[in-house]
Amino acid sequence: CINIMSDCDYDVIIVGGGIAGMACGVALARRGIKRIKIYEKARSLEQLGAALGLFPNGFAALQEISPAVKERIHESAVPLSTMQMKNLDGSMIRDTDLTSSSRVLPTYLVWYLLQEYLRDELPEGVLSLGHMVESFSVIHDSNTENKNRKIVGVRTLNRSEENAAETKTCKVLIGADGIRSVVRTLLFGKRQMKYHGKMMFRAVMSLNQIDAGVCSSAGTSTAYQGEEKGKLFAFRETAKGILTFTAMCLFDEPDLIKQEKDRKERLKKLFSGYPKDVGHIIERTPPSSLYENAVHDIEVEEKWSDGPVLLIGDAAHAMTPGMGQGANQGLEDACELAILLAPALLFVEGREQTEKSSTEDISNVLERFWRGRIDRVKEIHAASRARTESVNKSSNKNIAYSEKDKLSLNDRVYQWKPTSTMAQS
Repeated sequence: CINIMSDCDYDVIIVGGGIAGMACGVALARRGIKRIKIYEKARSLEQLGAALGLFPNGFAALQEISPAVKERIHESAVPLSTMQMKNLDGSMIRDTDLTSSSRVLPTYLVWYLLQEYLRDELPEGVLSLGHMVESFSVIHDSNTENKNRKIVGVRTLNRSEENAAETKTCKVLIGADGIRSVVRTLLFGKRQMKYHGKMMFRAVMSLNQIDAGVCSSAGTSTAYQGEEKGKLFAFRETAKGILTFTAMCLFDEPDLIKQEKDRKERLKKLFSGYPKDVGHIIERTPPSSLYENAVHDIEVEEKWSDGPVLLIGDAAHAMTPGMGQGANQGLEDACELAILLAPALLFVEGREQTEKSSTEDISNVLERFWRGRIDRVKEIHAASRARTESVNKSSNKNIAYSEKDKLSLNDRVYQWKPTSTMAQS
């Protein structure tokens, strides 16, 4: 039973401390929203994950969210000048000079660094680690004169204190908790994830952990691909002094391994026929830094909100990595939501509670947000799915990329700008 106070504990509670959730918190705080709480189930932010590509649209969103974070990315990233695709015998399939290519390419960065940069921009006390959301309830606030006002009671379990339960209230609950979103399941029911026949293996490690000369010079990305369809191993110096690799292989069914050591042994076997540089990188990879996942997506939700509860990022539209747009779309979500939601929350704060229901207004704002996003996201989601299917069929005899591949779609994706531009302070 929730004891509803005359005021909420927070204006906004965000579930999920990944890129979309952190970015949303930063964007709202920068626009004047002070009472924000982010619940993240992980007990600590680990240096995991691998390379993440930010495209022009992602940078446009990030400029609106936090110019300071954007600047830190540019300072840490190692710009790519060359992309090399090689056969397993080391012979060159394709050697692309990116400085003269018309292809729009991302700036690669390390996922955990972006998470750290966003965390550093959050006001103190916003992020609570080790907290899992167990349930939430949308309820009428009977302690105000406005009987239509609804707030959300969010019950969490603190993993660091033997799952001690706590309930806090908020005006808006945002589910940014990924493809397996608890908020989405509580809101709309369980959703079926679609498996795309592929496993991905990624790691991040210090460049000093491998022998000199194994990784190409800064600015060069190297990938090896043989005749086996959908199988590839790529690596680069992604940030100064940091190497990341991405490997992929087709699997009929998802096959995740729990033990870190066993994951590494499987990866060594999968790529045992690859050049010795690949074997050396895998051998030197700390088992704890190796991350594996099966490639899934979900259908884009037809509705992202219900009353004062909203889904963003992968919780609403998890997509395959085919277009490299997952994180970029999460940043766009955070940017656009803050543009609309922050003024509404600030306006409600100064209103008389006897006026028209503030929650009705907030609910309308949330719906206006996702209705303005859904067509674009659906198009990118479908293109990403198609691109993944194409890559799954590719080999060294049939490279999946064409310079003229869907240029009009790419233009629409990459030329995106925020709906309004905030005056920089």
